[in-house]
Amino acid sequence: PRLRIGWFLHTPFPSLEVFRTLPMRKEILSGLLAADLLGFHIYDYSRHFLHACTQLMGSELSLESRGIAWDMPLPAAGGGGGGGGAGVGDAVGGSASVAREGSVIGQIVALNRQLRERQAAYLDRLWLAQRAPRVVVVANRLPVRVQRGDNGELLYSISPGGMVSALLGVRGMRMIWVGWAEIDDTTAAEREQIRRTLWRRGCVPVFLTKEEARLHYAGFCNDVLWPLFHYVVSRMPDIKTDLRSGFHAQWEAYQAVNGHFAAAVARVARPNDLVWVHDYHLMLLPGLLRARQPRLRIGWFLHTPFPSLEVFRTLPMRKEILSGLLAADLLGFHIYDYSRHFLHACTQLMGSELSLESRGIAWDMPLPAAGGGGGGGGAGVGDAVGGSASVAREGSVIGQIVALNRQLRERQAAYLDRLWLAQRAPRVVVVANRLPVRVQRGDNGELLYSISPGGMVSALLGVRGMRMIWVGWAEIDDTTAAEREQIRRTLWRRGCVPVFLTKEEARLHYAGFCNDVLWPLFHYVVSRMPDIKTDLRSGFHAQWEAYQAVNGHFAAAVARVARPNDLVWVHDYHLMLLPGLLRARQPRLRIGW
Repeated sequence: PRLRIGWFLHTPFPSLEVFRTLPMRKEILSGLLAADLLGFHIYDYSRHFLHACTQLMGSELSLESRGIAWDMPLPAAGGGGGGGGAGVGDAVGGSASVAREGSVIGQIVALNRQLRERQAAYLDRLWLAQRAPRVVVVANRLPVRVQRGDNGELLYSISPGGMVSALLGVRGMRMIWVGWAEIDDTTAAEREQIRRTLWRRGCVPVFLTKEEARLHYAGFCNDVLWPLFHYVVSRMPDIKTDLRSGFHAQWEAYQAVNGHFAAAVARVARPNDLVWVHDYHLMLLPGLLRARQPRLRIGWFLHTPFPSLEVFRTLPMRKEILSGLLAADLLGFHIYDYSRHFLHACTQLMGSELSLESRGIAWDMPLPAAGGGGGGGGAGVGDAVGGSASVAREGSVIGQIVALNRQLRERQAAYLDRLWLAQRAPRVVVVANRLPVRVQRGDNGELLYSISPGGMVSALLGVRGMRMIWVGWAEIDDTTAAEREQIRRTLWRRGCVPVFLTKEEARLHYAGFCNDVLWPLFHYVVSRMPDIKTDLRSGFHAQWEAYQAVNGHFAAAVARVARPNDLVWVHDYHLMLLPGLLRARQPRLRIGW
């Protein structure tokens, strides 16, 4: 009861009309209303939540403070504030009430505004560092969003997203961003105004027509490449024989948009710049840039899995995409398995010579000799082109990636250790579905530990001035009691508390109720919901029971480590019952979600 609990939602919160179709809507709201602080990405999602509380729970909504009066009496704390309602808008225990300090959601809005202003100021400072090395970041979207206001004026704001947040932390170099402007109803004068305004922020917009954007982004990227790269394989039409299909139009738009990006990059890229292309939206771009500027240094990073050869070869334009990528000097993938899939595709589909020793590719793409630079020869993964020294002479490119990833994991682990030793700092108990440290079983059966990938882990590793404890699912189930105890001791030294689930619990909770019910519902993919009270034998009922059980396991794990002065910060839709379970155990706990 004395625990300070917070909960944050990493997805949209749906409108009342959609949310009320969920049979267990009241149980979920009751769980959330036990938190001291609830966080949402934007004000609209918090408005949806407040509306749901007033209509479904009989809460009294204060429009002035954007807070909720929720009838949940709490025992008075010794020396602390008296009883009264607790929930969104109240900090419980000895600390002063958040209601006296101002609206919780109002504070979130103000903090978000400050964050956007600081990000914009940082972009300005970075842009003014004229003498620093330049990196041309090329991604589907810009870090600055352009929108039209209610009165028709053009509005600019920092775009949300993990990549923007991550790259804003890079120091010592000047960045130019090239990306889609995401606005199409503009005149020639407005487009010129947008170019000038964004250029002052270090951004170069690419303007697409509505049809190009639809066929490229919603079409070929999201309907073809994304499912394929995530092993959702359907029948692929033949691009050569089915020329009139929508698939053919999508492929033509993909090529055209990559061409627009190549033209935009060519206008700003200088010989010493590094062009860093991102993700599957722009896989032809390295080849197009290499044709324009043979000595340009080009890198490409994939933010999704790269599929195995058996899946990738079902794509009709597989060779064109591989040819585009092989024009880059450096290709980056999340893990070694994805790079191995790519190397395998190159050897089987392109006839490349694969060097298992260096994990590099010899690709027949002759380049003209640069004045004063290295001679010609093959270029692709493993070669840095131009006047700089060849990466092949410095060691394997993919070998260097592995080494750098190892250094990154070691530094992140060292930082966790330093943070953990800061005993006097305020403690935050971060509760999320997954831990920041991944536990896996090696080839010889040993337990291996590594830093988990993910935007939330990267973002929170940068937080200073407080000690963090992470509570999350261990993601390993084939363990003995002795191994589980070993995992607990090892993770505790890293500030982590594992929650062990059975295979069935993990399947019904994560793949079942969270991903089959909540995620689609919160993204407005609404289907008929069974009635939990009448359809007791359905798989839906088993998923809901697993959801309750897993939230209970997390509550027990948090209760073992949370102290009265801690702030418990719960994350996302996987744990929406947790604030209520924690409040029942420790009424004075400070809880956010």
